[in-house]
Amino acid sequence: MFCRAVQGILGLDKGKTWEDVRRNLNDDQVKEIHEAFGSLWTKDTEIASLLPRPNQNISRGIYLGTIDPRTVATNAIGLLTYVDEIILPNPFINPVYIRPEHSPTHSPAHHKEQTIKNVILLLTLEPFIHAGMIHLIPDPMDFNEEFRRSVWSMADERTKNWEPSEEDIQQFKYLNTDDFKRSICRLPEQSQRRQLRQADPDIKDEMIEKVLALMKKQHEEDPLALLQPMELDQDNAQLKIVKGFNLEVALFLAGLTGAFVYTDMLLHWRHLHEHTRAGSTHQTNASWSPVTYAIKTITFPMQYDVKKLMGDRLSGGQSGLIRSLITRLLGSMLNNSTPASLNPMVTQLDSAVKRMQQKWQEQEQFSESVLDMQFEFSVPAAGFENNTVRRLIVTFGRAKDIRIVPIAMLLHTYQEATE
Repeated sequence: MFCRAVQGILGLDKGKTWEDVRRNLNDDQVKEIHEAFGSLWTKDTEIASLLPRPNQNISRGIYLGTIDPRTVATNAIGLLTYVDEIILPNPFINPVYIRPEHSPTHSPAHHKEQTIKNVILLLTLEPFIHAGMIHLIPDPMDFNEEFRRSVWSMADERTKNWEPSEEDIQQFKYLNTDDFKRSICRLPEQSQRRQLRQADPDIKDEMIEKVLALMKKQHEEDPLALLQPMELDQDNAQLKIVKGFNLEVALFLAGLTGAFVYTDMLLHWRHLHEHTRAGSTHQTNASWSPVTYAIKTITFPMQYDVKKLMGDRLSGGQSGLIRSLITRLLGSMLNNSTPASLNPMVTQLDSAVKRMQQKWQEQEQFSESVLDMQFEFSVPAAGFENNTVRRLIVTFGRAKDIRIVPIAMLLHTYQEATE
């Protein structure tokens, strides 16, 4: 419903192209999109009652981190070859809970760049949403002030003495740099010339012209770029409000949906282990180490081309067998099976993945849209239990259906895993 509303507001259902949208996006359209979102997710929404129910016959993961169109191919779409369902945060902000000066309905001009990114993300995920493979969930903090205060208090306590490492910062840095380059390309040409001369006082006029021409070309070809010049005499500040589940919300949702938590961010992985019973118990998960290590050594090719992945999912075949094996493995971990009993399944998984990889390699058209990944599972003896999150589930969720999150997964790119 929301996807259709967005397409109608932007004219995409009437023949407008994405370039038309990037050139002509106006304040009224930004306002209408967010009003539509707010009308679908009103203050009285009982979000817990709308979540997918736990189901041991499928594998379901919830992403711990922020969602972005530049990274969703590898941290969500590509994973659908191996996982039945994924829960992601909805990127749109609900205007009901934002101060007017920051609200997309009261100050829409400040939200144009982020709206472009959110819409392209929504349209990219649309086929998977309709197929029930991706659940795009609004932030539960949007619907209950007491819940919001509780989560903020927990997060403040958790991060009180925490400072991000250089390694943590590097994982976010390239996105910020990419956004900065995009903003520079919207500046008036005279300002761009000045920026180039400040960067290189000896640059020649001829080189400046070449650089400006290249910047313009790249900007026009960038699907995330707003193709509207930035006027210096106006208030052009762009608010970059990105959505993501933090640790407390991710564990809350995982406990209600029977999902395992996964992330591709090292800082979230550390917090998962430092701020749950996984880090405080004297028990270890050493008995699971041979199994988790064996899985980590498997190279999983990930198809992140939307059309090819959707076709592969609908046709079943080898990827369906692999998802079935992973579901059985996760179920065995959940039910505390003897780790050694899983060895035959891991061997089967390795063989099935290699057969699929060989098949993809034979189909040359797949090679450009495949990235190798590795999965690092953690199965602590006490699970990822957190008393504060348990209180959230009792108070705001389904009190009779409290589930400890037993499994988490760190997603590696192939390059990271082999360094």
